[in-house]
Amino acid sequence: MSRAARTALFAAVLALITLVGGASLILSQTKVRPDAIRSSVTRSEAGLEKAWALPAASTFKRELTWQSNPSLCG
Repeated sequence: MSRAARTALFAAVLALITLVGGASLILSQTKVRPDAIRSSVTRSEAGLEKAWALPAASTFKRELTWQSNPSLCG
């Protein structure tokens, strides 16, 4: 087998391994239950009061300043 053929074979095997590995990563991702998503974004007065009582939130003294440009995070 010529050197060019071995290189092509190696590249093909490497590409196949990469594709199979990538597909397995995509397929093995855990699914988040819809009720878990819904509960994480549901806001209630009782839940907000409980959150504001937490030590980290209490340092904000219920004053939040939102970003003027949402495309710049941080």
